[in-house]
Amino acid sequence: AKSAFLSNMSHDMRTPLNAVLGFTDLALREADTEKKQEYLKKVKSSGALLLDLVDDTLDLSRIESGKLVLVPEAVEGQVIWDSVVTSLRPAAEQKQISLLIESPEDLHQTLWVDRLKLQKVLLNLISNAIKYTPLGGTVRVWTRRLPASGTGCTHLITVEDNGIGISPDLLPEIFEPFSQEHRAEAGNVSGTGLGLAIVKRIVDLMNGTIDVQSKPHCGTRFTVALPLVTVESGKQADRSKSEACVSLAGKKVLLCEDNDLNAEIVNILLREKGVDMDRAANG
Repeated sequence: AKSAFLSNMSHDMRTPLNAVLGFTDLALREADTEKKQEYLKKVKSSGALLLDLVDDTLDLSRIESGKLVLVPEAVEGQVIWDSVVTSLRPAAEQKQISLLIESPEDLHQTLWVDRLKLQKVLLNLISNAIKYTPLGGTVRVWTRRLPASGTGCTHLITVEDNGIGISPDLLPEIFEPFSQEHRAEAGNVSGTGLGLAIVKRIVDLMNGTIDVQSKPHCGTRFTVALPLVTVESGKQADRSKSEACVSLAGKKVLLCEDNDLNAEIVNILLREKGVDMDRAANG
């Protein structure tokens, strides 16, 4: 299993890495400023995909080894929804996709939940729906309360699209690492093939369930049931005070970094903010 995982991972990592090196080489040789900028944008895009793959691989590794734990906190449900919608709305608008979000009022109360992991579940499912829905399509996300049951799940979150759907052969393996479908209708959609595997494991960790229904060329529906606990307003911490932005200009910073290239990047970024930096080669 480890050999198969490493084989798939190394293949998927090599693809964006080849693009990074190839377009960097082209940019170094290109005299035309406009073309050079175009190459650099492709380097950045490929580098971001490579970073996503590494992050997802580390996340999956932590989950599989039992090192990923829930860190619940009191957070406004509205904040979670707004952050997810804000980050995904531009991608939907670019493809002229109608992103319809409906959520009940009680989900906008303060929740006792691991904010980052819930956001990761929502981001993965909604971004996938946008990726695999053609130009002018529709992605709907809605939630509803569940009646009390033995499962303990209190809310149902549904993400539905009218995109290209999933082949019946792939459905049983959809939550396995690297189970990615390559079809002509998907165009140049890029991904790590780990997103749904991570979503499934996070949902399991939260004592929830996830189900998928799909039909090729008709769309896909993911349904997630989660136990979401609301916090009484009298008990929640005052989270309304926002910290003011602090200027670091004129400050001195000691950077402990053993990699010369990383140190150079940090140095440039800090000096842009007026920070004077000293460097130590190690801790």
